Amino acid sequence: MCSSFVDNDDTAWIRDALGGEMFYFPDVSKWQGDGVDWKTLTSQRDVACIRAMYGTGVDVDFVRNRTAAHANGIGVLGMYHYVVKGTDVATQARAYLNAIGTLAPNEFDILDLEDDMDLASAATTWFGIVEAAHKRQATCYSGDQHLRTDVAPYTTQNAALVAAVGTRPRWVARYSVSKPFSTYDAWQYSETDTGEGIPGQHDDSRYEGTLDQFKARFLGTTPVQTATPDPEEEDPMLYLFIRASASDLYLLSCPGGLFIVRHSTSVSPLLAGGAKKIPLDDDTYNAMKAQAK
Repeated sequence: MCSSFVDNDDTAWIRDALGGEMFYFPDVSKWQGDGVDWKTLTSQRDVACIRAMYGTGVDVDFVRNRTAAHANGIGVLGMYHYVVKGTDVATQARAYLNAIGTLAPNEFDILDLEDDMDLASAATTWFGIVEAAHKRQATCYSGDQHLRTDVAPYTTQNAALVAAVGTRPRWVARYSVSKPFSTYDAWQYSETDTGEGIPGQHDDSRYEGTLDQFKARFLGTTPVQTATPDPEEEDPMLYLFIRASASDLYLLSCPGGLFIVRHSTSVSPLLAGGAKKIPLDDDTYNAMKAQAK
């Protein structure tokens, strides 16, 4: 995911160099296309992660990857949300919840922090909204340079983000033969792995422990203390999504799910009631429409 985190790509030896209990897991997104062979992948890996969203846009292969992963018996599935700068984080978090719907017992949420923005503030907002909805702790994914606090300037520079992440699981990217400097639960060590039924190159990560330990850490349901948004600043609960390129059906997002607004006369009252109107690109609109009721 994080091409800026590369130290070097000589990582092949990592698979066999260290003893002890460990396993590997890949992550995929639209960049791997729709050719991921999930039957092969799940025969070789118990855990996988897939991109659900980029900003407020649903990854074009998210629904297919999620469905195929479960159909082929994936043990644990992580779903990550790449939060972008320039768009309200609360809006992005609500859009993520709409795309995810109900969280399966073997699924977990991942906040992907890479953009040049106030990462601590983004983490606090996103965790507060998503964890309140799913009643589960979420995971933080980020680069080692954002989470390390061992030496200056990282000691003070990253303190706010580390505090915001707290005791949540950390999936840390450092493309190197050397482990991350920061505390981590899972280590994404390569972006050039091949195989496992995935076309071309993909990211690969390792977990130092057993599958049961991974499940206990990443699927934990222990309540997490998160900041409570000021009621006066709380994000609206209603969103009206419209395809930007043409006049089309609106998609209404609300706490009850995602619905197609089939009558145009319903739009004005919804807007008057506080619904927020958001234009979407064609791919994202069509992907969300396919999931609407």
